[in-house]
Amino acid sequence: MKNLLIVLALIACAAPILALGEDFETAEYFGEEYFTGSVPDLPFSFNYGGVPSYEFLAGKRRVIEKKNIKGGYAHKITYKDSQSGMKIVCEYNRYTDTPTLEWTLWLINEGKKDSERITDLKALDINITNRESSDYILRHETHEFEMAFDTLKPGTKLSFEPYMGRPTDRNAPCYSLEFGDRGMVIVGGWSGQWQADFSHGSGSLLNIRFGQQETDFYLKPGEKVRTPRMVIQYRKGGDWIDGQNTWRHWMMAHNMPLIKGKLPQPVFAAASSQQYGEMSGANERNQKMMIDNYVDKGFQLDYWWMDIGWYAPSMWEGLGWIAGTWATDKVKFPNGLKAIDDYAVARGCKGIVVWFEPEHVWPHTEIYEQHHDFVIDAKEDQRGIINQGQPVGPRCLFNLGNPEARQWITDKVDSVIKEEGIDFYRQDFNIEPLMYWRNKDEEGRKGITENFYVQGYLKFWDDLLERNPGLRIDSCASGGRRNDIDTLKRSVPMWRTDAAFDPRHTQLQSYGAPLWCPFSGTGCRELDTYTFRSNMTIGISQNTDTRRDDLDYDNFRKLLGEWRRLSKMYYGDYYPLTPYSAANDVWCAWQFHDKTRGFIQAFRRADCGDETCNVKLRGLTPAKKYMFTDPDTGKSFELLGIEAAKKGITFNAPEPKTAFLYFYEEE
Repeated sequence: MKNLLIVLALIACAAPILALGEDFETAEYFGEEYFTGSVPDLPFSFNYGGVPSYEFLAGKRRVIEKKNIKGGYAHKITYKDSQSGMKIVCEYNRYTDTPTLEWTLWLINEGKKDSERITDLKALDINITNRESSDYILRHETHEFEMAFDTLKPGTKLSFEPYMGRPTDRNAPCYSLEFGDRGMVIVGGWSGQWQADFSHGSGSLLNIRFGQQETDFYLKPGEKVRTPRMVIQYRKGGDWIDGQNTWRHWMMAHNMPLIKGKLPQPVFAAASSQQYGEMSGANERNQKMMIDNYVDKGFQLDYWWMDIGWYAPSMWEGLGWIAGTWATDKVKFPNGLKAIDDYAVARGCKGIVVWFEPEHVWPHTEIYEQHHDFVIDAKEDQRGIINQGQPVGPRCLFNLGNPEARQWITDKVDSVIKEEGIDFYRQDFNIEPLMYWRNKDEEGRKGITENFYVQGYLKFWDDLLERNPGLRIDSCASGGRRNDIDTLKRSVPMWRTDAAFDPRHTQLQSYGAPLWCPFSGTGCRELDTYTFRSNMTIGISQNTDTRRDDLDYDNFRKLLGEWRRLSKMYYGDYYPLTPYSAANDVWCAWQFHDKTRGFIQAFRRADCGDETCNVKLRGLTPAKKYMFTDPDTGKSFELLGIEAAKKGITFNAPEPKTAFLYFYEEE
């Protein structure tokens, strides 16, 4: 037993106990013991026919397969019940480049009759103890990358869930647990309705459970279900921010989509959504004109953004913002969107970003009228479309859990991507799916529709990516309401919030987002320094009316040049420098450190009465000299790394709504 003390015990809930003591250091022994050891002391749980999983799996034939993967080892552990035909497969990876475990459980009915009832299916069900303190600090992500924290004392019970089926709506399944100089990052990957429970018993015993919120079903022959994907990461020493940087390293190495083998590059895109009514008034002529306006004014674009409203005109006649017929409007775009893509590329862009929402089906559309068997109908208590005060009809959910439906929508969207030369596929999700899923469940099969749907959603994206090598996907769901790690393995959130134009709000997100998601984007309209710097992220969508001649384009060219320079450092380590606060009367600051260089941003918010703010930098080599440069004044100064860490840097802003940016580089 090396580097880790494991107390093997079966208590009332049958969860294993992990004792986090002085020798706690790596995930190696935890992984081997929990998944492949001789004792069925597994970190997941379920009931099969009323029998707890640890009893059901005991004595079952087990096959373990192991292979090398990038940064670690992949395991496939199979349990087979020869009598019923039920097969339980645990796919888990143990990484050696970071102290990380990752696993998903599959339940498959290979028998000839319906399975027994499967209930309370949890991807994670463990108990932990620690010798440092009976209290734990739990940091967690809330709506659209904002932050919160709680202290877990004996007797505390906390439960978290998202709102109505979109996995990062109001809460996100991302947790940092801190106890002394040790900690754990716990993240669940589920693109649906999950539930996380933290129950602190006596002493330092803490039970943690995570899974799909509602599971009480049986499987028909040939059916399979899965749990959320769980990722647990361990820390000894440092602080919680060091743990989050380790998490960033794992995300970049193992859980972000690669484009030709590389991480997604920074994006400066622009759109005319604000000028042409979300493109209801857009056409080939004015889209080309707006591209020219940006490029001719010196704002080189990476992508041109085509929003809602590019599709068939019949879908707009008196019905408002509806979709469900995925065909280009040939009146507005007689040469298709391909003409815009070709023109954008000729002007130096990489291509176009095009908005879709295939899961949300409106009445009087192709899917609704011609393929109604592919949708999940609304019930009477679900909201329908209202036009001029009159009900038009209920909205429906496209059923990605239906293999025939999923194949049809895959072929449809893929054909548009190919025909129109779409380089960046943007998928929105402006519908709350939970009631549709639950209303669709058969008697005695609670949660089955959602489980099949989540599998189909991920398969849909995997198929699009396989058919279109190099395709980028932008995840959107009324802003940032579906950014779970399974979604982020295949996409980036280029539009993380619908409150994109509020500087304070985007500062809050830019403070919290890098802790969990190395790539996130937002939008900007204004060209002033405070607003644009508040919106600086690795992905920016600009929505400025460049037809105007009264704007300060010189300042914007300067700001965009700054962004081009700092955007290359967003994949470095990230350090919040001030306490997290949503108040408008404080300073907010952070730092990105990329090996030998980095940058600092500091904001005196609108109601802040303090003219100065001192921040202590992190990540710098103590004995090295660094040159700091203020691009606003052009002035530079030198500091040793140890000086920057201990004495810090003081920003002085005589006026509120001031945004500082300092670059630094090792000499």
